[in-house]
Amino acid sequence: MMKLPLHIAIHLSGMMSTQSTIPSSELKHPTVSLMLQNGVLSKKQLSNTRAAYYIPSNSLMLAYLENQFGINDLDEYIRGVSTSQLSRAEAVQLS
Repeated sequence: MMKLPLHIAIHLSGMMSTQSTIPSSELKHPTVSLMLQNGVLSKKQLSNTRAAYYIPSNSLMLAYLENQFGINDLDEYIRGVSTSQLSRAEAVQLS
């Protein structure tokens, strides 16, 4: 099972809560490419050189995160990963 990088998780959480877009330059990662291929993340072309990503369906994104990464609660995952004092049991519970 792959691990979701913290900076990607933070951006996804913000996009899901505000229904906003994020410039594609802020989400450069192979995980994001897979999300685009699977259709849980979409790309909106703003001009010839600018593009933005958005989440078309929060429910699809939540299901994808659970299936691909084992993340049931994205906010809890972010809190857990950013905490440096995690026990092994807590780390296993998050993933």
